[in-house]
Amino acid sequence: MTGNYLLPKAEKILITLKNNQIMFGGKGPRKLPMLRQTTNSFTLGERGRIVFFVDDDGKYSTAYLNWEGTDCLGKRTQQ
Repeated sequence: MTGNYLLPKAEKILITLKNNQIMFGGKGPRKLPMLRQTTNSFTLGERGRIVFFVDDDGKYSTAYLNWEGTDCLGKRTQQ
């Protein structure tokens, strides 16, 4: 799940792993801890939710993000 995801309007989010905690960055000035709901679904505090989807190769390549009531779909970029 970690990596860069490109959203509409050329916005980017970055999902990282720090001290065994998955972190969300890019929509605002600070990084937020992602709280797991299911295997591929996380909440971002009270501000949003993110769900990751796997491709045909079993890799996470797409992310659905609801951030403060706005929905968007992001594609993972090559690293």
